[in-house]
Amino acid sequence: MPRLAIPPSRAVADLLAARRKALGLTLRDVEKQTGELGRVIPFTTLAKIEGGVVDPGIHRLTALLRLYNLPFQTAGDLAQVEAQAGVVPRERDPAKLRARGEAAWQEGKTGEALACLLALRRVTAEIPALTPVHQESVLAFAVIAGKLGKHHLSRLMLDELLLQRPDRALLVGIMVQQASSWNALGAPDSALAYLGGAETHLRRDSHRERGWILHQRASIQIGLQEFASAASNLAKARRAFRTAGRPYDEGLTLCAIARLYVEQQDVTKALRAARRAREFASRHRFDRVRMLATIQLARAYLVGQVSEPALVILRAMLSESVAADDNVGRFHAHFYLWKAYAALGARSRAELELREAVFYLRSVDEASQEAIELWGLLGSSKTGRTLR
Repeated sequence: MPRLAIPPSRAVADLLAARRKALGLTLRDVEKQTGELGRVIPFTTLAKIEGGVVDPGIHRLTALLRLYNLPFQTAGDLAQVEAQAGVVPRERDPAKLRARGEAAWQEGKTGEALACLLALRRVTAEIPALTPVHQESVLAFAVIAGKLGKHHLSRLMLDELLLQRPDRALLVGIMVQQASSWNALGAPDSALAYLGGAETHLRRDSHRERGWILHQRASIQIGLQEFASAASNLAKARRAFRTAGRPYDEGLTLCAIARLYVEQQDVTKALRAARRAREFASRHRFDRVRMLATIQLARAYLVGQVSEPALVILRAMLSESVAADDNVGRFHAHFYLWKAYAALGARSRAELELREAVFYLRSVDEASQEAIELWGLLGSSKTGRTLR
């Protein structure tokens, strides 16, 4: 029986090529330095690896990541994100690729959005004159990587971008996304530091960027239970997004307002805010925002100890997450389905949903309260053995 060739990851190939160039190394330099590490990689082979012609294999990949000072997890995360992408379009116009990718993301078409971003990064990297556009594509990819739960990957990509002295117009976006990643990873102080840096680059007339900073600061404050400050910042963020004419960002802010009330355990306000966010998202056809609003609506029902409506909307959300190949959505759907079935006393079904949530936990490298709770269960000897 013939052996099947391993399909190389073009995204990992692009990462290796970009990192080598950022370090100022030639192919010959890498050949020499890998030899000093004990496993020489001929420059001709390296060129094929960077071109996506051959797979480097585990040993060569490990050597290159070590030489380039890149975490091994980065390559795995990038390959996983690439696997979620659809067919990469042949379009070569950066503006059209970006517009198509942004529209696909807002409509919940994760695979198409990732495919457009992969194509955008590739096209812009090949044209030196488009360096600012390429930097913007890296930022866009990092933002979506964060939304898919790949916060370490997002942070690393933006670390590399900052080392390249990016266009000043991108600095606020880069720092806000870094704040989002650090907050998701459980370091709110680092997140707040990045937001402070973002404010120093904020232009007076940039209402959307001001909204980003206010929204992210409020998200951090909710986690710190600074609810009054969070409420004030969310109200300001919503006004900023309205002024900027950015309904998608406004929809995300409505979801954050619902989350604020859930965390305060104000069931009446939480239900009202979550429904408003869902209706807003549905009206604008922002499927991903609607998913986030659904999570908060389900949480509000569970806080109010009304589990049946939560089951209905969570089942629908799970189906949509499967269709969109969104593992973050699957994780949250299974997590709260576990909570809902447990509240109803459906023990066997609750255990099934818990197992599924644990399975998708590996796709989410964040320190959310849901992830922390599951890691706590896995850490207990008896429960951990059962779930594994």
